Amino acid sequence: MARAKKNMTLEEQLQDVESKITSSEEQLKDLKIKKKNIEAAIKEEKLSKLLAAIEEKGITVEDAIAKLFE
Repeated sequence: MARAKKNMTLEEQLQDVESKITSSEEQLKDLKIKKKNIEAAIKEEKLSKLLAAIEEKGITVEDAIAKLFE
């Protein structure tokens, strides 16, 4: 990471801080999107495993749901 310039004016310091805030906000936005995508992939993986287990038992999804609520 580059070092901050010494003896910056207050205006330069403010601009530097604002720039860092903008950069951090963009990074946070990107991380939230990545988090959402990972969560969706995890959900899809779990659903796939559940469906495979249901099919392995030779029952329908409807039968599996009914058994859950017995």
